Amino acid sequence: MKIILSNQWLDSIDMNAMDNVPPYNQQYFPMASGQEHYRLLVHLGYCFNGVTIADLGTNRGASALALGQNKSNKIYTLDIENILENDIKMPNVEFEIGNFMENEEIQKKILSSEMILLDLNHEYVYEIWIYDFLVRNNWKGMMVCDDIHYFEGMRRFWSEVSHTKVDLSKYGHSAGTGCILFGDDIEFEML
Repeated sequence: MKIILSNQWLDSIDMNAMDNVPPYNQQYFPMASGQEHYRLLVHLGYCFNGVTIADLGTNRGASALALGQNKSNKIYTLDIENILENDIKMPNVEFEIGNFMENEEIQKKILSSEMILLDLNHEYVYEIWIYDFLVRNNWKGMMVCDDIHYFEGMRRFWSEVSHTKVDLSKYGHSAGTGCILFGDDIEFEML
């Protein structure tokens, strides 16, 4: 699969048409690509059809909302605690509380996904655990990582990844957005 990225195209996505944006995220959701990553997430969600996408680190739910715009996909969003400001009222989004390091059912759901968004606490421990878990299980797909340049833990994590990595910050979040490719069936064309 070839994923084509263009700031001009991403910035043409109508982000105001989306309902249920959490109050805290309303100021960030419509920001241009390269400043915030929500436009990129909407686009990436549409690059897949009929698959499961795992959103690890729900927080307020804005990433799940962006990824879930393509209703043919199932978005499985997970966090260690519930801090949602609104219920995510989308039939294709499933929210769960739990610890992926301890729960085998959650691990199975993660392994069944074709795309993962990794946006956890940015302290390295959980990020490297999930990366090593995916490697041990020979997972295939792509994992999008938020804040790869901003937090020390994320810079360390990003530098230690041995798989093919693509820096998508120009199209994503100003704090850094990266993609790790597990397999060779996805490529990016960046305009």
